[in-house]
Amino acid sequence: MEKTYQKSQGFVKLLFLIIVAIIVLAYFNVDVRGIINNILSNAGVQKVFSLLGGAVHYYIIPLGVYLWDGLKSIFP
Repeated sequence: MEKTYQKSQGFVKLLFLIIVAIIVLAYFNVDVRGIINNILSNAGVQKVFSLLGGAVHYYIIPLGVYLWDGLKSIFP
């Protein structure tokens, strides 16, 4: 029971740090949306996302369907 509490405590700390970071950035008028848009508009980043999307579409989804069908045949 105590191990679950420790995992939960780490998650709460992470959420707290994210909220504090957002508040600090807002206080100093940092345009987070502009930074993210600038990063995502980079051609290299777009290429990586395109490759990841293709990998998910052609490899991960068919693997998931294959495994799901196998599980459905084991547990009718």
